[in-house]
Amino acid sequence: MKYTIRETTSVNRNFPQSIIDRINWKSPIPIISHQFGLRTLESTRKGVEEIANSQVLDVVCLDIDPEALESFFVPKQKDLDVSNEEGIPVLSVEDYRSLHAASRCGNYPLMRIASGTNDFIHFDEMYIQPFKNAWCTISLLGSNQMDGRGKLGLEASIREHQRSMSFYGKLGIPMEFNESHFWAKCDAPDIVCVVVDYLSAINARAFGVKDFIIHLAFGDNPGMSDEMDLAKMLATLDLINPLNSPEFRIWRETSTKKVKQPLDSEVDVALMRTSIDLQLFLKPHIMHLFDQADAHHPLTTEKVIDTSNKVLELLKKPDRRDKNLIADRAVQARRAELVSEARILLQAIRNLSMLHREKPLGELKLFSRITDPDTLARAVTSGVLDAPQLLSNPFGRGQIKTNIINGACQAVGLDGEPIAEGFRLSNLNVCF
Repeated sequence: MKYTIRETTSVNRNFPQSIIDRINWKSPIPIISHQFGLRTLESTRKGVEEIANSQVLDVVCLDIDPEALESFFVPKQKDLDVSNEEGIPVLSVEDYRSLHAASRCGNYPLMRIASGTNDFIHFDEMYIQPFKNAWCTISLLGSNQMDGRGKLGLEASIREHQRSMSFYGKLGIPMEFNESHFWAKCDAPDIVCVVVDYLSAINARAFGVKDFIIHLAFGDNPGMSDEMDLAKMLATLDLINPLNSPEFRIWRETSTKKVKQPLDSEVDVALMRTSIDLQLFLKPHIMHLFDQADAHHPLTTEKVIDTSNKVLELLKKPDRRDKNLIADRAVQARRAELVSEARILLQAIRNLSMLHREKPLGELKLFSRITDPDTLARAVTSGVLDAPQLLSNPFGRGQIKTNIINGACQAVGLDGEPIAEGFRLSNLNVCF
């Protein structure tokens, strides 16, 4: 597909300032977002201004220091105002306001920041006015003791996240979910990754989210082939697309594979070309970029602008793929297999529900079996949702074994051969 890039000038001030309006304004080109955060507040503020004036990004995703997120409302004995290597040391509401003010030039990019790991609602309230967060990024099963990104236990964090969904839903602010990212990083089988993304969608809809952004991250499991990665994404969309309605709109966000950035060589650009072509099969509304900075190649404003500009140039060129991978027989077979197996796994989760045995009438009205926090937590603690790297985790079992077979990540038995989901669940004594 060939895209026509809409030309803009510094004189034009009519840049949409909501994510949905920006998507529609830019269509059929995906809007471009990029992670960004330097080691001091002032250098980041200047960088945001330079990025805005370069007009290469639609959304600047600020990378905030994890300690600043965790202790913002209860400051710890740590001087966050010094240079660090973990993100932007934001200390106050005024700091957030100054970063947003720096973006009010050029193409007036939107600003985005992830939710806090504690005090979720306080963060949500704070981001709306002074920072004007483009959308909320949240997890259903993460940002807690299980993944090490929060202090809450699993069930308690699920309840808090559902409260955030309701909060944003009432305000009509979009929410982004990338539930499968953590599980894929823990070597979970593809089927688990597909199901947890569906769980995020069904919960978002149940708690009033109007605009649901599903983040489809290619390359989370580097051993997978492009074809099987695409099949996993297609299966996820097959499950969640039936939920789409005027009251619950689904927007697709994709992210690049683990391509070396910045794009310093022709090889890097070629790899990015391949990655972009793969993502375009899903017709994304948002394309997210990130810089794989390290000690030898630290992130700079210039690198962010350069990478973003090269991606825009690549989007101007027609798709170079010789065939439509979606029509590939192996992709279609794996896609159908994942959808079928997902239904088995979802039924097993429903059967874990204690609603009709233990829950009071009030909670029966509030939750369905698949949105009940207790049921969702049981899905993890029982091993129904599992990943090899959750061994010794305070909540996950880590008993499942996985291998990359024919380019896909699959659950395997003791002999290393793939096993069907029904067989795996039967060994857990779970009815499905």
